[in-house]
Amino acid sequence: MKMGIRSKRAVVFVAAALGLAGAGCAEESPLVVLSLPSEAALAERGIVTFSITNPTDENMAVVSLETPFAIADDRLANPEFEVSDASGRELPYKGRQVRFGPPEASTFLLIGPHQTLSKNVDLASDYDIREGGAYKVTYVKTLRLLRGSGVEKIKDIGPEEEIPLQAVRSNTLTIWMNDALMTGASAYRSRRVAEDAVAVCTPSQCPTSGSDV
Repeated sequence: MKMGIRSKRAVVFVAAALGLAGAGCAEESPLVVLSLPSEAALAERGIVTFSITNPTDENMAVVSLETPFAIADDRLANPEFEVSDASGRELPYKGRQVRFGPPEASTFLLIGPHQTLSKNVDLASDYDIREGGAYKVTYVKTLRLLRGSGVEKIKDIGPEEEIPLQAVRSNTLTIWMNDALMTGASAYRSRRVAEDAVAVCTPSQCPTSGSDV
């Protein structure tokens, strides 16, 4: 009888230890936060600020190709957000869809301990947002991520290298679109259509990358 009690206690102890270990791993994940830009006009035109933070005391490096940092402008290379209108209908992604080659040293985004990197993203240009009103936005992605001593191996990353995966989900941000500003911005976006035909991969990746759709 005593052995049975001891066994149960041991199971509970192991389960608790595993739970704590899991909590520790969760804390090591990068934190992604969506917020409104400082300029109200940008927010009303469909632009949000994407921020990624390293909450640990060690370096982190994510493959930038899977983040809004993949390309230099405020557009996306591939779908990364969930966007829905006031009725809850999820809006389709209509932006570029770029096929990148295997990650190399230059495609990693290094995030120092407790460092935050931010960038504005033009969602109205990449999602089927056609009119003003309220929209909900969430960043949902599985990132390839290196931590701690693994960051030092970036320079030796090869095309066959397996990089650990980490699911990341941001807060859900509500943005309010202004019809007048959207109309004014449409002319600006139309001038950028030609840019979508230009490859946005790095020189070493372009031979293996597909054209934008």
